[in-house]
Amino acid sequence: MQKGFQAIHFRLKYCTRMRDLRGSYSKKVAVSAHKLMFFYRGTVVGDDATPESLEMGSKEETLKVCKVQPLGSANESHPIRLRVVDPASGYEVQILVKVSQELGDLMRSYVQKMDIDYPVRFYFDAMRICDRDTSKLLGMTQGNVIEVARVLVG
Repeated sequence: MQKGFQAIHFRLKYCTRMRDLRGSYSKKVAVSAHKLMFFYRGTVVGDDATPESLEMGSKEETLKVCKVQPLGSANESHPIRLRVVDPASGYEVQILVKVSQELGDLMRSYVQKMDIDYPVRFYFDAMRICDRDTSKLLGMTQGNVIEVARVLVG
């Protein structure tokens, strides 16, 4: 988990609109609501969506929240350097990725090059990275850390 990360939990009714959640969340983190995007299971969540329409279960569910950058603020032709860290083994690898590149390619490449023969997951700011996520979508910047965690099976 990266320093400074703090989970924010909200209890929602099944009829709560995401625009209301966005407003509450933006006040907590002091960011304009129009600069936030919510994602659930890899899909953008619209303002009129509700937990019921998203078919969220009664158990605790997680939404990814990303701060949207204005168009043209990130230069997509220049890659950014990210650090991939495996705390268990102590390995650290620096990689260059285009901000629009899906991170699934990076994760598969890391597993292959490190000759990992067990299941792993990748996390940024304590949120699991999905194959279709991009560094731009997750709000990554130069030098951010991606953590590798071994999946315990059994």
